[in-house]
Amino acid sequence: MRIRLSDSGVEGQFRACTSSEGLHLTAWSGTPLQSTRIWHRYYYLGYDVEPSCVEADYQGTG
Repeated sequence: MRIRLSDSGVEGQFRACTSSEGLHLTAWSGTPLQSTRIWHRYYYLGYDVEPSCVEADYQGTG
């Protein structure tokens, strides 16, 4: 999903991935994992799921 971040025409993107027990939701200033992450939320699911995240999805959020 793409979002407009400002009137300058810059478009960002959302990304969702899973860790072993939760969901990481992120917004990026451009292409996910290649641009600056500008927002992150983690939701604990309470059960095991197959991880799909890479370190860049959550690095520095601890």
